[in-house]
Amino acid sequence: MSAQETEASTFSESPSSYRDWTWADMLSTYRFWGLFAFFVLMGISFYLFVQFAIFHIGNYAESLGVPRDESGMLLATRNTISAYGCLLGFYLAWLASRWRSIAVLLAAGVLLIAACFLLELSGSLAANYIASFFSQAAIITILIGVPALIAGNRAGTAVFAVAFGLALFANEYLNFFGAFYAVNQLGFTASSVGFAVIGTAFLVPVKRELFAGPPPERVKSLPCKRRSPVVTALLCMFVPFYIFYWVYRAFAETKRLTGKRGILSSRGAVLLGIFVPLLMPVMNVDLTDALNDAVKDNESVGRRPWAVAIWTIFVPPVGCALVQSLMNRAAQSR
Repeated sequence: MSAQETEASTFSESPSSYRDWTWADMLSTYRFWGLFAFFVLMGISFYLFVQFAIFHIGNYAESLGVPRDESGMLLATRNTISAYGCLLGFYLAWLASRWRSIAVLLAAGVLLIAACFLLELSGSLAANYIASFFSQAAIITILIGVPALIAGNRAGTAVFAVAFGLALFANEYLNFFGAFYAVNQLGFTASSVGFAVIGTAFLVPVKRELFAGPPPERVKSLPCKRRSPVVTALLCMFVPFYIFYWVYRAFAETKRLTGKRGILSSRGAVLLGIFVPLLMPVMNVDLTDALNDAVKDNESVGRRPWAVAIWTIFVPPVGCALVQSLMNRAAQSR
């Protein structure tokens, strides 16, 4: 079995039946240059939007005679709202990379245009905040989605989207905390050095070969245990930490049901759920894909990944219940 065929269903895609595109192929088509021009021009548009939004807040504060400290808080509020826009953009970019849909990028472009008009025509502080949220969602979608789509039908495309998305998302929140330190005149230098030292300490134990060579074997699996989807949703919703127990069992049981090496280990899935909870939709779709592949001859058993993704984004316990229902039916069908 090739390396591509052993990749995870969500964190990589199945190999294409066509030959891979080379850079020479891509640079000879309008597809690449159209995406490239879109990427650059939308970046310029967003940069100008941010400068105007900051200028607008300054003028708004000055017109009301707001003190300088409070003016800084208005700007910090805008930055915080923009950071939440990153979260929406992350999910949109993931969807674009997963289903390779240019429609998501078109929607992001329209969203950025609408945000510019909203800020220009309304001029209120609320409009500034709303426009900042949606403009941030749009540019994050573009910054992640365009490179992921250019990567094409290669193993690791979704990995790139997820990893780069997390980096951008973290950067927005770090900017917010940096502004908080500066406004409150905290020990900025000492804190900066401290975080850098801790970060370097985490890097030191990493093996020199990184991801070269064969990966370690992951053989943990558990027999499938039938659970009520309704009870699963209620337990995930009201019992603290049960959702992490469910994640551990779900990945171990799916490993036993499907035999797929590419899905996350149960331990890795729990760690992601704890430290990066916004990846829960990605993990549940990963489980759904693996289970759907295992029972692909029985169409009545399968479940649509996009439905699982949407439910997990907005109501995670319901998304877990949908996966549990699929696990029950997959186990029964086998």
